[in-house]
Amino acid sequence: MGNIHKALTAIAVASAVLLSGCSKAFDDDSPRPGPTAPPALAPITSSINVVLVDVDDDPIPGDTTVLVRDTSGAATGDALRLAPVGSTTSATSFTAKNGILALGLADGSPTFSADPLDVIFVGSKDGYFRSSNLVNIDKDGDTIVVIKMTKNDLADPAKAISTTKVTATSDASGAVSAPIAAKTPVDTTKSKAKGTTSLAVPSGTKLTTESGAPVTGNLTVNVAYFENDVNTGGSTPPTNSSLNTFPGGLDTSISDVDASGNTIPDQAISFSSAGFTSIEIRDDAGNLVKKFDKPITIDITVPEGTAAPDPAFDTNNNGVVDVGEKVPVWTYNELTGKWEREKIPAGEPGAGQPASVTLTDTTPGDGLLNGQFKTDHLSYFNLDFRGNRCSVQGSDPRTMTASVVDSSGVPNQRRFKFAGYQNGGGWSRLKTTYDSNTTQLILANNPTFKTTIELIGDDNSSMIDRFVTASGATITANNGKLNVGAGPDGIRGNADDMTLCDLHAGTVHLNKANPAASELVTLNFEIVQQCQQDNSVRTAYPTKSYVFRRGFMGIVSTEANGKGTIGNLDPNLTYEYFTYIREQGQYRSLRAPFSPKTIVDSSNGLLTVVARTVDCPGLNPQPQPTGATGGTGGTGTGG
Repeated sequence: MGNIHKALTAIAVASAVLLSGCSKAFDDDSPRPGPTAPPALAPITSSINVVLVDVDDDPIPGDTTVLVRDTSGAATGDALRLAPVGSTTSATSFTAKNGILALGLADGSPTFSADPLDVIFVGSKDGYFRSSNLVNIDKDGDTIVVIKMTKNDLADPAKAISTTKVTATSDASGAVSAPIAAKTPVDTTKSKAKGTTSLAVPSGTKLTTESGAPVTGNLTVNVAYFENDVNTGGSTPPTNSSLNTFPGGLDTSISDVDASGNTIPDQAISFSSAGFTSIEIRDDAGNLVKKFDKPITIDITVPEGTAAPDPAFDTNNNGVVDVGEKVPVWTYNELTGKWEREKIPAGEPGAGQPASVTLTDTTPGDGLLNGQFKTDHLSYFNLDFRGNRCSVQGSDPRTMTASVVDSSGVPNQRRFKFAGYQNGGGWSRLKTTYDSNTTQLILANNPTFKTTIELIGDDNSSMIDRFVTASGATITANNGKLNVGAGPDGIRGNADDMTLCDLHAGTVHLNKANPAASELVTLNFEIVQQCQQDNSVRTAYPTKSYVFRRGFMGIVSTEANGKGTIGNLDPNLTYEYFTYIREQGQYRSLRAPFSPKTIVDSSNGLLTVVARTVDCPGLNPQPQPTGATGGTGGTGTGG
């Protein structure tokens, strides 16, 4: 499945719905009318759950606009194949509620198995930098698409991200009346975001939208700098990495440019970033500046020690950046979901050719190198080395699959997050487990970079003890971390170097035993609707349900009869369920937190989810004894 496996989380937006028993409205055993059956709607055979989260993996609150575009960036072709869950009317613009948007197939659209879906989901909300994700879905079922969005006023010392905001004005033609200068703040402690991004727009420069319309009046300029986590150094999992917010992901598809400026489209590569930036200029009406009539200047600093894995640019072959070396410049097209090689703008020497920065050291001793370039448009910009991807033997050369066993050598039962990162920064991946398969490590689209990998447990410990290759060779982990690609001699590029793909068909041995049966909980679910006159009168409510938390997602099969079971839940954690509710020919979502331990202690492991409360004609009103209190029903938000 073309699922996007990235970090997934949810916020509690409803109260728990474990209901207590209530007094009856009848004293005899005569039949009582119950809720009518839910409206007969087509089952949700294929759903796309678009999840919009911030840099902490928390859902974007309120309403967020989500656009769907085909791979050309147009609202045509595959972009017309989707509709809100419960509807069959095609649309290309939707509203996500509190970070969740549920989509299905539009009327007449072929299934994903018959015709793979290639689209870009674009998230846009005031107060956040616009971002997007390019996906390919080639199997029917449930798909998770995660879009990471960064606040334009983020101030978080725990991450290598810094932002700044300035104001300006432009006249009726879009020309700015004074120079625009903006620079992200310098972290004087040098603890995280050591570097900066600066922007310089000359006076009189005309600002226009993508279509060429002038952007006029009061302007707000937002600049964000994202460092490349150069100091990871194989010692810190990238759970707080700024690279986790990289638009489209570091393992992506690009459009490159040859030396003559000709475009080379659609290449699958892995990026190693020397740092990236996002710059947005908007007027009071929200119009976004995309183009300038003359070049502007952008300066991005690069931390010393940044990895330089591309030999074509690492001229002294020491594996890190140095003064005088070049780093290619890339720009992100949110509407196509692709990174494109930046071209030198018109009027500059070498116009039309691929742009690079030549690193200088303007302030010796500060640990930073400077890279400056000119451009005639705005977007995300990225100083990046492109890397190749490795391949495996088998039916799918993109995907590495290894077995995972516990310390006794039996199939693993502990959930884990995969963390991989390049020493010297520039590349990282944090993959959470979206199903209950704990016995395999499955990684697709893997780079050839030297990496350190970890499997991180719920207690945030690094759990790898050793790795045994398919041929029987053993590689021992260091404090739960496994180095991949160093080779015995530690020299980059030699034949004995490993890649992530060399893990294929091998076995990861963990340093922990499987949890005892008493440590895990299995819950039974029943999805019901109840009568408002007597909430003890209920009928089954078949629908699709999910259970999730950070690092875990499971599908509860409640579509057949409203009942389902899910296991391997940690009683000490808090989860959430997510259930689709059919109402008036449409769907909404019901979300609420629950504690497995509470459910086990109070109801022997049965979680009753009340999908809706309805009027039941003919049923007497329920008497309420003095001082009695009934159970609390769940409330939902639009899905």
